Amino acid sequence: MCELYSPEVTEKQLSKAMATQDRAFYTLPHELNKAIALFIENDIDLCSYQLVCKQTYYAVNSDQSVWRERFLGLFERVPIDSNFKTKYQVRRKILRAGATFTGGYTKKERKCLLVIRELILGSCAYKDKRNEVASLNYDRLLSFCLSTNILKDVLLGGNMKPDPLLAITQLLLTPWCLELNLNFPTWSFPNSQQAAYLDSKVPEGQIFQGRNNQRVNAEWLLHISNFFKYHMTREEEYSLFEEFDSLDPSEKPKMWTGRLGDVPGLAKCWKGSYAFLDATDVTYLRRTQFISTDIFIDNMDGFQTMILDPIANVPVAVKLLFELFDRSSSAGKGIERSVAKEMDRNALYFESSGYDHHPFDACIRVHPLPPQQGFPGWQRFSMVKYFHDPTSSNPFVDDLWAYEGCVLPGGEMILGRWFYLDPNLPASGAGVSFAGSGPYSGPFIFWKTPNGPCPEALTQAQE
Repeated sequence: MCELYSPEVTEKQLSKAMATQDRAFYTLPHELNKAIALFIENDIDLCSYQLVCKQTYYAVNSDQSVWRERFLGLFERVPIDSNFKTKYQVRRKILRAGATFTGGYTKKERKCLLVIRELILGSCAYKDKRNEVASLNYDRLLSFCLSTNILKDVLLGGNMKPDPLLAITQLLLTPWCLELNLNFPTWSFPNSQQAAYLDSKVPEGQIFQGRNNQRVNAEWLLHISNFFKYHMTREEEYSLFEEFDSLDPSEKPKMWTGRLGDVPGLAKCWKGSYAFLDATDVTYLRRTQFISTDIFIDNMDGFQTMILDPIANVPVAVKLLFELFDRSSSAGKGIERSVAKEMDRNALYFESSGYDHHPFDACIRVHPLPPQQGFPGWQRFSMVKYFHDPTSSNPFVDDLWAYEGCVLPGGEMILGRWFYLDPNLPASGAGVSFAGSGPYSGPFIFWKTPNGPCPEALTQAQE
């Protein structure tokens, strides 16, 4: 029945339809009535059609064919034994009704989030002839995002913590937040700026939490996403907008293709940016217990690019480098020995060359993480970046910068924190804190691109 779409349809009306012998449809062959049903586009019209008489009712509901065709016209494939009628009606009802998202805690918000999760997990996007990401489920999701405030009011709740499922859902949809033509507004930037420069040792600033640091701090990552959205999509900020706007469409963040899954690894080419503040501003932000309405001027050096290549046999020097990284990182502490060994076995290593006003090299390690709120495909990202210095006898101990973050499901984006890596850090990990409040650090973002840094630029810079 169609109570989901026509509340006025009652059992009495349905009984009347079953007893009606409308001459126009009652005498038509079953196959023809079914063919007519397949041509009806509007849901309400289909509900009305099935109530004309018994023959039209059976044409629509005698088997799954009409509902399967209707479902596959709007959504991507689901298992063949699915109840297409129920799935179609539930999805259409909930997506059409929408919700006002305030934190993800109301029943209406929860229903919407569960359907969105189902659509994301069921999507299998691909590149079309125009090299654009195409997906029926993405089409439904984007329509929902444009008709509700789920991406229009990200972090608008101020100090209210969003429900983890809402935060993670908004994180996964970050590429749409960065699309300039969609024009999603940015709120709560002072909150996001303060979060971006938090000391990694305070609970709110830790990227990975919970037992063995296996739970992603979705709220903090959402602040990093919001931070860069502010700088990259707001022309009036005079920070990254002009450079971001001038990028070729293929060089901008995109939704992922294929299905989400626990497939570890990283793409070859990446582009991104990082931000930093003067030392006094970082100290002030970290010592302030309340969210200030003041906005500090973030320093940004445009975009950096890098190319990755997997390392099959990891050199001892690289292993030692990441031991130093783990001593410096809060995420590297408090992990059970058996879990640490399993993580080490599953780790993938990469070497990287890149350009950030000057050429640099880097060593990268990724660990798979368990599903978060039902979404698989998360990875912990660790990178040690060092610059070319012809006077250095050992680049692994000079001018080291660590990047710690999270690879979002789909492998299209990495969000996290950079910090200075002290090569003289003792085995205890108790190094000297910056201004008494943890190491000097700031936020970063990377996204996958089809091309890496220009080889000519690297060559000229090295010369």
